[in-house]
Amino acid sequence: MEHINDYVKWRGDISFEDRGFCDIDNLVLCQFSYLDIPKRFAEEPDVTIADIINMMSEEGIPLRKKAADDSERFRDFISKLARSSRFGELKVHDFEDVIDEDKDVQFSAMTITGHGICAVVFRGTDDTVVAWKEDFMICFTEPKAQKYAAFYLARAIKRYGDAIVCGHSKGGNMALYASSSVNDSVRSRIVHVYCNDGPGFCPEVLDPQALSIIDPITTKITPEFSIIGGIFEPEITDSYIVKSDGKQFDQHELCSWGIDGTSLLTTNEHDPLSEQIISGVNSWVGTVDINGRKEFVDTLFDTILATGAKTIEDLTAKGEPVIRSVFRKVIIENPDTRSAAANLPDNILFDGAGARAKEKIKADPFYKQVMESELIKGVITCVAGLAAVLLPDDLIFIACIGILAAVAIVENIYAFIRLKRCYWNFRKEAIHLFLASFLLIVTLLTLFKEGALFVMSSGLFALLLLWFCGNTVIRARRYRKHVGIRILLIIMATQWGGAAIFIMFAPEVTLKWYMIVVGILAIIDGLLRIGIEVVARMRKKRKIKLENSIINGSTSEGGSR
Repeated sequence: MEHINDYVKWRGDISFEDRGFCDIDNLVLCQFSYLDIPKRFAEEPDVTIADIINMMSEEGIPLRKKAADDSERFRDFISKLARSSRFGELKVHDFEDVIDEDKDVQFSAMTITGHGICAVVFRGTDDTVVAWKEDFMICFTEPKAQKYAAFYLARAIKRYGDAIVCGHSKGGNMALYASSSVNDSVRSRIVHVYCNDGPGFCPEVLDPQALSIIDPITTKITPEFSIIGGIFEPEITDSYIVKSDGKQFDQHELCSWGIDGTSLLTTNEHDPLSEQIISGVNSWVGTVDINGRKEFVDTLFDTILATGAKTIEDLTAKGEPVIRSVFRKVIIENPDTRSAAANLPDNILFDGAGARAKEKIKADPFYKQVMESELIKGVITCVAGLAAVLLPDDLIFIACIGILAAVAIVENIYAFIRLKRCYWNFRKEAIHLFLASFLLIVTLLTLFKEGALFVMSSGLFALLLLWFCGNTVIRARRYRKHVGIRILLIIMATQWGGAAIFIMFAPEVTLKWYMIVVGILAIIDGLLRIGIEVVARMRKKRKIKLENSIINGSTSEGGSR
């Protein structure tokens, strides 16, 4: 498969006067916009693409891509550009590269002229954390970069005349936003707009119909596996899907897109996995209100930035400490962001069925009573602990295999219903078919392979205990003023975590005494819940009694006067 690198080499000696601007030229300029250019080079008068690349090489400045997907293929592409008269002789004007963490802004654009063309090119997301935060912000607000883009485009057309507008990823979104939001006189001078795997607009923030005004002059290009370009997918009439030799998320990289001469290699369908993910993401946005999305994005990225990570490379280097910090802030400490995070996989895999079921359960009066009463929870935990101590091991195995079999049956029925709805399009439902088959195979292996049932049961039990551990930590945070209770709960959380880790590696012969230990832990946990609730109620009664006595005393005194 040939790529834009091959196109630059093959088309390098043919000017735009001889062969006009085409879709692949748009990709070439978008890819060049990612070059990490020192601004002093771009500010040289009449500087060309070749000049910039050569000056960087002479000073030993790496020809790196200012994005998380930097690669040797990109450096090869840049080297070929410098030797190409078609592209190397084009002039670069008004290069801007803005990073402002305080304002949550990452914006980069350049205007390229020469050989009878003028192109305004918006760079997509670079390798900074603030840039990724701004990407997520489109689900609840208009990022400032969009406003910058509209201003930049209007100024460029005023200075250089009629222009082609190009952008990749977030740059594609900015190309759409800027072109549709400038005034009529500026828009009339836009020759064409290219959105390359860029997201659209959140319907609660911007009216997607605003794109209809530029639809006749717009082209949207996405790869087979498209995630970014599917978010709030912009409805553009002239849209097509390009083949790529990248693996899944790597297909976002422009150098991976296939070409055939002066045309892109196209196909008719997106990858079913990407469609499933996008459907889930867009559905997730619909289940979380704007304030919830804002809180989730702010908490996630502010936590990352608080670790000192400025770029994706920094984030990768910091590794586990960042993951722990993010997990604690987003999942453990904040119930709202925890709920939003939990809804995402549910929407991707099950179209939000879990969230809908959860809402129904929450509406049930009995469930509300249980969830609001630590006393009832304590009793249930004690009963579960007694069951773990007294019931035979075989019953535990039977319960685990029953849960696994039930999940497998439900998923297979669900996959069958989805297949029937889409008229047996197996490719479209490949994800659910795989999941249903996997669960069925695991269930059968668990039933018939020696030792498999213990391994599977141990895994399920470990997950349950880890949930208890996390839940106990959350409870401990509620008692900041009661140090004794908090210490007891932290001790319990540690024991739950230790029990979860042990069962994942323990031999089967230890199961009986292990269940006794876990049962005792559950009984202690339940009694602790009951004790805390009883003490809290007693204090509440004493407080009410004291308040009533004060009120009655005041009333009596007032009456005697």
